[in-house]
Amino acid sequence: MFSPLKITAYLQCAVVADETLPIDGILYYYAMRAEHGAQDVTVPGGHVDKEPVWASVPLLMLNRGPEWFYAASFAQWSQPVAEMTDHWNKRYDTRYDGLVDFHGKRGKVVVEQGRYKAYHMPVFCRHTLSVSWYVMGGQESVERLLARVTHIGKKTAQGWGAVLRWEIVPWPHDWSVRGPDSELMRAIPASAAKDGPDKTLFCGYRPSYWDRRNQAMCAVP
Repeated sequence: MFSPLKITAYLQCAVVADETLPIDGILYYYAMRAEHGAQDVTVPGGHVDKEPVWASVPLLMLNRGPEWFYAASFAQWSQPVAEMTDHWNKRYDTRYDGLVDFHGKRGKVVVEQGRYKAYHMPVFCRHTLSVSWYVMGGQESVERLLARVTHIGKKTAQGWGAVLRWEIVPWPHDWSVRGPDSELMRAIPASAAKDGPDKTLFCGYRPSYWDRRNQAMCAVP
């Protein structure tokens, strides 16, 4: 049984994410983990399984057909929001010279390219006290999945996006797709946008958002 819910993550530190940070993507990832286990090996832009694998996400599905999507808003960041840039680094550590195997020959460690290339890459972060989403979902199932979620966003292995606690409460209104003034709360396929003029953009409308099969011209907030 689905009902309107408000989901809030209280944050311990900044999140490496853009302003959308869709909750259905977070729930989809952990539903996949719960049903199919950890995916230990991946290839860029692909999946180790030959056939598509799906997971049951406890959210209402809308716009039945090829361009269906979940009733789940994009992130609503509490104010004020601090936006910043940090960096992650990868450098060859000379202390481990003895571990490099040149197969009995003389060799050189090249840090400009190849296996030992050094990186100094920017990450774009948003920091606030909490971030919320509105969904039509099953409260108990959502609570079970989010109990597993300790971090959100990217670069979580480096400590970014730590969540202090989750709060999932019933909400008197369904703001999963449109908010109190009929404003869009998430990207939806343009074919499903029937409530007045909206800005359009080619983007994802359901998880996995990076997958081209889940992208189209969309009405966006």
